[in-house]
Formats: sequence, C-alpha cells, structure tokens
Amino acid sequence: MKKKCGSRERLRTAKVLQKVNNILIYNKMGLLLGIMVGFLVFKVKNIK
Repeated sequence: MKKKCGSRERLRTAKVLQKVNNILIYNKMGLLLGIMVGFLVFKVKNIK
C-alpha cells in the first residue's frame, strides 16, 4: 500500500511539474515573440 501511495504521489508531482514546464515554455515563447515584434516595430519606426 505504501508503495502505491508513493507512486501516486510521484505521478501527481510529475504532472504538476509538466504543467509548470509547459507554462514556462509558453511564457518564454511569448516573451521571444514580444521582443521580436517590438524589435520589428522599432526598426520600422526608425526607417520612417
């Protein structure tokens, strides 16, 4: 029984970690996109 509980807890923590990782990846992608868009807008403004 103890082993089963442990594996369940591990599965739960693994799922939580996966969710956190996904959120972090999305945030990084969003940041990169934001920087790229900002850079493009900045360049266009400078050209004009």
